[in-house]
Amino acid sequence: MNIKEFAEMLNGREYGKGISPREAMDAREAGLVIVCGASDDLIAFCGAIHDKYETDIPHETFDIYEDGEKFCRGIVFSIDSLKQNKELFMHPSLSIEAALEHPEEWVDCFFVDGDLLATVGEVKEFLEEQLFWGYKYLPLEDCEGFNYETGCPGHEVPEGYGHKIDRRNAGRKMKG
Repeated sequence: MNIKEFAEMLNGREYGKGISPREAMDAREAGLVIVCGASDDLIAFCGAIHDKYETDIPHETFDIYEDGEKFCRGIVFSIDSLKQNKELFMHPSLSIEAALEHPEEWVDCFFVDGDLLATVGEVKEFLEEQLFWGYKYLPLEDCEGFNYETGCPGHEVPEGYGHKIDRRNAGRKMKG
């Protein structure tokens, strides 16, 4: 799917009916980043970007606190640095907490010990077990250096590289 087709698919969507996990995966597969309002003062990114990512883009960080506790870390970078940066490929990963918000979207997407998780209950139980093991992200395909706390570390993109996800293999190497 190209940029125009993806935008047409999202056009006219009601507020609160955000981008589904499957649509975010489709965007990531296509190398698309979706930026949209998440509230009157918040922007959300999804698709070919990771919400907690390491980057070699020159940047400075800052922390945001809520009631004295760290809420999140932000970055500030110059747009000019993007032009100088090498292209990185990020393998798709799944935020377990986000998946637990809509486990019905992940029915028939995971194999555990050779069995397809075919009910919302099975998916929810599987995801909760992954949290128990301390995992925050799950790989949706093989990824050298994958970190269950931060996801794909990013990989330099070879010339002419093309990529497609086979969702039937998602979750095969997970603890079950």
